[in-house]
Amino acid sequence: KGIDMENLKGLCYKNTKTGILYLVIGVTNLKNKSDKYPPHVVYIGSNGDMWSCTIEQWEDKIKRNVIQLWKTLE
Repeated sequence: KGIDMENLKGLCYKNTKTGILYLVIGVTNLKNKSDKYPPHVVYIGSNGDMWSCTIEQWEDKIKRNVIQLWKTLE
């Protein structure tokens, strides 16, 4: 089925290896049709560090390192 990229914003999760909480703040390049610029998930940790990675990389991280996912109130 895959990830619903349109609804990732506001998703929170906890990394089981580090214990850091993360908040997805957006997804970039959704309208781009070129493989050169794939969609990226942008997220920020409770430690203040901001990251981005492709949807595929993010999904792999979720499968390996996350025990909880929840949606924030918007």
